[in-house]
Amino acid sequence: MSAHRLILIDHPHLIFNALTFGTAVLATSSATLIPAVLHLSTLLVYSPLLVNRPDAAQQAALWLNLSLAKFIILLAPAIHALSSPVSSLALLFLGGSITSAITLATLYIHTKLRSRVPSPWSQIMLFPVLWAAVWWGVSSVSPIGRLTSWAPVIDTMGYNWMLKLTGPVMDDWIAAAWAVVVSETAGAWLMSSKSLEEEEPLLGHRVTSSEDEEATAASSMPSWRCVVCLTTLLAALTIPSFIVSDVALPVYSSDTTPFSVGCILPKRRDRQLRFEDYLQETKKLDGKAQVLLWPEGAVTFRDESERVAALAKVQESIRGSHVGVSFEESVRDPSDITGRSLLRRNGMAVVSNQSSSPHLEYYKRHLVPVAESFSLVHSTTPATIYTMDMKNPSDVKRPDWAPPPFTRPVPLTASICLDFAIPGTLAALESRPALILAPARTWEPTVGLAMWEQAKRRAAELDSTVLWCDGGDGGVSGVSGRGITEVTQVGEGSWVRSIGVEYPFNDKRTVYGVMGNSGASLFIGIMFMGGFAMFIPSPDLGNLRVDWVKERFGRFGKMLTGRKETVTQNLVDL
Repeated sequence: MSAHRLILIDHPHLIFNALTFGTAVLATSSATLIPAVLHLSTLLVYSPLLVNRPDAAQQAALWLNLSLAKFIILLAPAIHALSSPVSSLALLFLGGSITSAITLATLYIHTKLRSRVPSPWSQIMLFPVLWAAVWWGVSSVSPIGRLTSWAPVIDTMGYNWMLKLTGPVMDDWIAAAWAVVVSETAGAWLMSSKSLEEEEPLLGHRVTSSEDEEATAASSMPSWRCVVCLTTLLAALTIPSFIVSDVALPVYSSDTTPFSVGCILPKRRDRQLRFEDYLQETKKLDGKAQVLLWPEGAVTFRDESERVAALAKVQESIRGSHVGVSFEESVRDPSDITGRSLLRRNGMAVVSNQSSSPHLEYYKRHLVPVAESFSLVHSTTPATIYTMDMKNPSDVKRPDWAPPPFTRPVPLTASICLDFAIPGTLAALESRPALILAPARTWEPTVGLAMWEQAKRRAAELDSTVLWCDGGDGGVSGVSGRGITEVTQVGEGSWVRSIGVEYPFNDKRTVYGVMGNSGASLFIGIMFMGGFAMFIPSPDLGNLRVDWVKERFGRFGKMLTGRKETVTQNLVDL
């Protein structure tokens, strides 16, 4: 018995469901590109069977299969997300079910539309376009942003250089494009078996002769040249990663400003930490770092006056550092005319002894559904930038340090925990920050790592550096950006790290910072519409004819799609 017959004739649903579950587990538990590609490839090969020969039971089984894979992987971190484990697990399964339904709906639309696309090149580009567009839309409307996605973070490895140009949309496009390459190759192998000659194929018409088989294959599969061209394009897009240096900037150099950052994480000693604990820990590291950050919700204030008094106390206690104080506070509800109703909000303020008022204030804009959304109020004010003026070190003369006024600018901004899961959360910034302060508090190491990955991606999109300080149990903390990617510490214990900030600092925003998702949309649109070039008519514009444009597009189309072959639809969509 051949493998082809076993897969396509004897036990197709059993085998594909097993492969789907296994690859879904790998793709959900890993942030790397290869498991994601394998998972999508399996779904692409399997989906024509479910669409062209609909079976409600098998479709429901696949949906349940995908939902359970996500549920099992996220079971441990989700069970303590809410006060009630039952509520936590119910919300987890509901979220996984919705994500799985969106995935299957996208595959259904792709399978139905593909055979109606006239261009072979656009046929194979259809799935990457749909996949990227769907998950961009989902992450834009979801209260937890990219965490709703089928794969919240995909380390695209050799394509990471594209983040500051196109943003996270290209992550999904690249994974889907590679999945098309793999699925077309796997499908060609599956349909090449001579042992299926006497059987009714699983996905199409009865094959009665080798000539019919060849004709059917020629009329059903996209040109192999399209697949080769797509593979070549994907390989070519990795070339800049071998050219552009991704080494961290040196701390001490004529082209960098030495800059130290720290995270204040006092040891708990089996008790709830108080304001005094954070203040004493800050005093120990005062002057050892230019910026010291407290984790999200480190202290709680009963009202605004208590917050003002506490910040003033921090200002009086420090001499050489800027301190990011993270807190929760109660404020009066502006909609309550009696003034008795109070609201709670989560924020942070950057203070120093150089000013009696905070240099920078930021309040959390996106709240965790249920866990925070019922008890806190979100902010609608976007992040802003505060520029620190770095004075010369004691061993460097002022004229050698910088021109008058003899200081070096280091722009800072801030965002809090879940805000980093929302693509474009820092898009309103008018310039590029050198450092993003990121206080966080997660409840489980897996969640902490997931949010750390989100913060890394947002920093890479802005070509900036993020200081991530997680005060949760087993939380990960560290610095990421400009060549630095590793976690500095897991769990409690304060730390300081030195980094290099480019000098002179270029505050021009990245392409993604300026254009948002428009750059990715333009690239994806050109890739998809390129296959339609041969169908463009030749208009006559007076004495200027554009026949030569059509002729050249036609030549390019023939080279790209192999017009000498009869090509109309999916490799396995017979």
